[in-house]
Amino acid sequence: MDRLETTLCLLKKEDKILLAMKKRGFGEGKYNGVGGKIEKEETPEEAMIRETQEEINAIPLKYEKVGIIEFDEYYKGKRKNILCHLYMIYDWEGTPSETEEMKPVWFGIEDIPYSRMLPDDTYWLPLILEGKKIRTSFQFDENWNLLSKKIDDLNKNLIIVIDGQAGSSGKGKICGYLAKKDNFSISTNNWSSNAGHTYVSDDGRKVIVSHLPMALIHPKTRLVINSGAIITPEILFDEMNRYKEFIGNRKIYIDARAMIIQEKHREIEKNSIKSGSTFKGCGAAYCDKIMRK
Repeated sequence: MDRLETTLCLLKKEDKILLAMKKRGFGEGKYNGVGGKIEKEETPEEAMIRETQEEINAIPLKYEKVGIIEFDEYYKGKRKNILCHLYMIYDWEGTPSETEEMKPVWFGIEDIPYSRMLPDDTYWLPLILEGKKIRTSFQFDENWNLLSKKIDDLNKNLIIVIDGQAGSSGKGKICGYLAKKDNFSISTNNWSSNAGHTYVSDDGRKVIVSHLPMALIHPKTRLVINSGAIITPEILFDEMNRYKEFIGNRKIYIDARAMIIQEKHREIEKNSIKSGSTFKGCGAAYCDKIMRK
């Protein structure tokens, strides 16, 4: 299947959006953004600027890339994979005007003529008008019937819970509260065997974990132990067994770069540290991790 890269851009002014009616070729008679094929040795940004100037007599000055749309479709009778770089333009030089290719028209956000646009536009255009950045894919048959679609919102929130002291500041309670309150897709931890994060459920049951992410109390969150963690296997296995009713049939994903605490690490601490340690081997393991042993 042939690959083609294109650009598509939209001009936005306050609560209005500029669309252009295609006067010839693919999409003739339909409203769409402005854009076209990226030429050899041309970047997507350079192509976007050139196409905007050629098609509506405007030169983009202030703009941002807001998404990528991938099409599996039939173009000029042949099946193609088209990668479209999507831009929003906020300032430009010149007055957008009609050319041989396009007839630009301003529409209010509430008056966008979706019925006179390509069928995929109804899925992604409202999202970027909300200020979201997206990556989408659409598959069409030869008659332009939509077979499948996938839309990823690249603005998903990332929440990090940390403290500025040596623990005992309520991170576990905060993570438990957030896990119950919001629908997180992934939860990770970066903890050691010294951690003792505690959450009390609504029915009074305590959940205390060192290795498992506290979001295990949410049944749909993916659980990940990431690269910064140092793991005592027997503690992890005990937690998995103790809270198996919360975990259900979910997998626990462990980054291959996470460190395993070994008996030698515990022995080093017992022989070298007189006080102020749990003697679980965490400090010695971190030393090996830092020194890449």
